[in-house]
Amino acid sequence: MPSPISIIVQSTGIRLDVLPDTTVEMNMGGISLLNLQDRTATYTNSFKLPRTPTNEQQFGFASSPTRSNKVSLAVTISKGLFSRSAILKVDSFDTDYSCTVSFGDCLELVTGQHYEYLYQHIPIMSNVDEVTFVRGIRDVTSGLPVFFLHTSQDTMPIATSKTRNLFVPISDMIDAIETATGITIGGTILTEADYLSSFLCLPNFWVTRSGTVGHYTYTLDGTDSGNLITDLLKEIALIFFCDVEFTPTSININKATLTGTPTEADGFTFTKSTVSGLAESNIIMYDVAKTILNKYWGADTITADGTGLKEVVKLKTYMPASLGGVLWNPIILGTDSDATNKIIIGTKQLVPDDTFIMYNGVSHDSTYGVDEDNYSFQMYDLSGYYSTLLDPIFLAPVLLDATCYLDPIQAENIMTSRLILSRQLQGLYWVDSMAYDLTSGRVKMKLIKLPQ
Repeated sequence: MPSPISIIVQSTGIRLDVLPDTTVEMNMGGISLLNLQDRTATYTNSFKLPRTPTNEQQFGFASSPTRSNKVSLAVTISKGLFSRSAILKVDSFDTDYSCTVSFGDCLELVTGQHYEYLYQHIPIMSNVDEVTFVRGIRDVTSGLPVFFLHTSQDTMPIATSKTRNLFVPISDMIDAIETATGITIGGTILTEADYLSSFLCLPNFWVTRSGTVGHYTYTLDGTDSGNLITDLLKEIALIFFCDVEFTPTSININKATLTGTPTEADGFTFTKSTVSGLAESNIIMYDVAKTILNKYWGADTITADGTGLKEVVKLKTYMPASLGGVLWNPIILGTDSDATNKIIIGTKQLVPDDTFIMYNGVSHDSTYGVDEDNYSFQMYDLSGYYSTLLDPIFLAPVLLDATCYLDPIQAENIMTSRLILSRQLQGLYWVDSMAYDLTSGRVKMKLIKLPQ
């Protein structure tokens, strides 16, 4: 007899009551090669749990018409040898509870959080003069918070105590998310040279100065621009062609790869297609650009089996093109209205130190003793990030809609490696999507044949 599904509340150790005919279908998250914009967490379909005294108590009697509490419980859901930590939510109440489960616990900690809150009201420096502040905030090797700012008269009224437009390395932003949430963020992207040289512009941050001449305290004060941490993580993944894996305690951002240890599986029923739905030229494009020429500059192009041109990934990233799409000095941000409220990412490049920085209406350059290196930003050359992997697959695609039955360990292995090796299907396949019925073991998959 097959073992029943078990759902245990982690905080109490209580097993929830489950209906005898409950069907829980787990949908694999992660990257989709057919929809490159997607980066999702693993989740279940909506399923029913009975309205029993045990469940009522564990859910805090949330079904009562007088209660406004929402059910969100850390649980362990298991079937046989399969066991995973998850977050269970109750969406509605009638004769039973309508529930869903997400297998990305840590995603709960950053969902809905704006990244400005990470730096609100953090003192940058205290008891220093203005030149020391300007020098220190631009010195990324000093051990100080690694921000630098660069503004113009247009963005900061003279005779105020606030300055806009802070730049921070993305790697530091990730560190700040880890510190604030307790989540570990890892993955192969963290060692990539392009990632490590990336900066993020925080256009809605202000540096507030207080105190007396020569003894100022500088404090970061972020306003709510609506920029979400989850959007930032997804944007990083899209720029560098990464998968995002959410676990109970960590987020892993790994460069996309089609290698690994495949799971052997057979017994499929399938239908076959040789049409990908892609165009001949498929563009990874930037969201904002001044000209059509710059619109595609630096992006990758996937060549596939269709005709014409199609935009398959649209990045929210703003890649400045104020100086012909090549080099851009941060001071241009002050006069470039296209950049308002945009995430700005670029590779830092050294430029001569006679460029200047504005703070409180004063130009600080070498005449003020501020002679550290300045930076400009160069648009990314994404060429090869996507096309190297995908061109060999989609120039002559083989796509299968397949069903079979798998045991929980096979299903777990497939969700980890995303690869299936099948004698019946005569080759190696990428699992683009997968829905696994924990109750019956039936699995529905979209498979893409890989070249061997």
